[in-house]
Amino acid sequence: MTKSFIGMPNVLKYTGLVMLLSATSLRAAEIPVPVQNEPHHKVVFENDYVRVVDVQLAPGAKTLYHTHAAPSAIVELSDTTLVTQELGKAPTARHCTARTTSLST
Repeated sequence: MTKSFIGMPNVLKYTGLVMLLSATSLRAAEIPVPVQNEPHHKVVFENDYVRVVDVQLAPGAKTLYHTHAAPSAIVELSDTTLVTQELGKAPTARHCTARTTSLST
C-alpha cells in the first residue's frame, strides 16, 4: 500500500494560494459597482431624465456594494425588512411597508 502526502513546501504553496484567493475575493467585494452593473438591479426603462430599476430580492439575498450616480426615488412594493450597509459602516435594518416611498441622495 502506498501512502500519499503533501510535503511541507507544497502545503505552504497551497495555503498561500488559498490566502491570496481569499484576499482577492474580499478586495473585490469591497469595490462598489455602478447600480446598473449590480446583478439584482434590472434597468427596465431609461431615458435622458429617468432610469427605472426593478429590484427583486429573495429573503436573505445580498447585493453587491453599488453606487447610484443620481438621487433615487424608491417605492417599496411589498412589506419587508431591508438591511443596508454603507461601505465601511455597520449594517442598519429598517422595516418597509408596501407603497412606502423614500428618497436617497
